[in-house]
Amino acid sequence: MGGIIVKKILVFLFCLVGLCTEVFAEEKKHSLQVAYEMSNYKYREPGLMSVKARPKYGVSAAYTLRGLLSQDFAGDDHSFATIDFRYMTGDADYYGGIQDGTGNVTPFTYKGIEDYYFEAGLRMGAVYSFADNWQVWPYFGFGWRKLVNHLEESGETGYLRESTYWYLPIGANLKYINNDWEFALNGEFDYFLKGKQYSGPVSGMEGNNNDQGEGYGVRVSLKAEKKFEKVGVFVEPFWRYWHIQNSSLAWKEITGTGWAMGVIEPKNYTHEYGLKIGVSF
Repeated sequence: MGGIIVKKILVFLFCLVGLCTEVFAEEKKHSLQVAYEMSNYKYREPGLMSVKARPKYGVSAAYTLRGLLSQDFAGDDHSFATIDFRYMTGDADYYGGIQDGTGNVTPFTYKGIEDYYFEAGLRMGAVYSFADNWQVWPYFGFGWRKLVNHLEESGETGYLRESTYWYLPIGANLKYINNDWEFALNGEFDYFLKGKQYSGPVSGMEGNNNDQGEGYGVRVSLKAEKKFEKVGVFVEPFWRYWHIQNSSLAWKEITGTGWAMGVIEPKNYTHEYGLKIGVSF
């Protein structure tokens, strides 16, 4: 199914290339980028479990406004703001274990779990030109991410997992622009503000929320874009990484007993590699 979608996207992009013959004469005050994304990611709690996503597919969009503080973005006003959104979906495989009352752990694997996430953010900064054809776009902002993993599909030992992050992105785009070609290297550090990990009911125990307060994220991408009269066509490989520390302790009530068990969300790492293919207007 994913391969068919990719072929359709490529056909659409090549059709745009055929229809557009003239290069952009100047930069735009308003711009919109729409992309189709493909990726793989691996979530790992060292020594405990891991979740490996099968190829994920999704869409993203980003709107950029130049000259945020005035109407003269080509003059003294170098400011800009970008609002972006992303949705990724696809199955994932769980690799972990089941612990009995004596502490023994039996390996447990379940494949084909429904898994998806949303992201949204606001980034603001300024554009500075230097040398010939070079620009740097430093920025800061605010971001939100929510991941939903339906591990409860694996049976009585599984449970719904929802991870929500709030963070401050700090980064820059380094661009080289030559006539109808643009190349952009992006690097970003995501300062983790807070997170909320919800673990659903499992094996006679109520669901619970754990607060997460320490961690960070890193993003790197490289974009190559061919610009035409009305649209641009681009490809952009990327790497996204999250490093989250142990959460605070939360209590999970054991149904009907009056007892509760203290649980934490262990430290974890997420690596995601992928590719964006899209158009800009």
